[in-house]
Amino acid sequence: MSETKVTFGVPGSVVFDMDMEGGPLPRGVRPPTGRRDAGPVVVICTEKEAGAMAAWLRERSHESAEYGAVVKLIDTTLIRTWGAHERVAVKRSREGAMRHMPEYKGWRCGLTALEQEGRWSARIEVYRPGISSREQSPMPLPFGAKASSEERILFLARKQAEDWIDREEKRHGGA
Repeated sequence: MSETKVTFGVPGSVVFDMDMEGGPLPRGVRPPTGRRDAGPVVVICTEKEAGAMAAWLRERSHESAEYGAVVKLIDTTLIRTWGAHERVAVKRSREGAMRHMPEYKGWRCGLTALEQEGRWSARIEVYRPGISSREQSPMPLPFGAKASSEERILFLARKQAEDWIDREEKRHGGA
């Protein structure tokens, strides 16, 4: 199974900085030769490579407003991609909130975004792999983050669920 590719534009100055500072540039991305006159660079990469770029830039977002803008762009691109995946089932819950059901390493994750007074929170439930989600009780995960957009809270909730699954598998000798 091939990995999903994402495409987005990044200011050449950011790509230049990443190259100069050893940031995780995806294969095939050619950094500009100088920072000043660097035009936009089209990045075509896997979701994992995009996530690595965003994480690297997020850690350094205090250095440049451009970095924060690129992180937001990458996050939005990834959310739209995840929403387009065939494996993502979206269900409407009783209270009218959208419930997203992405899979990660065979685990199903129930992500429900909730809005109250302009701030977004999310509920996270995970289901063990190999058993139908209808045949097991969900495991709720603690999650107290808030965000100003539904897209951002879903991104954060999905990241929390994936990190928890990785830790759980490591704890039990899995992947």
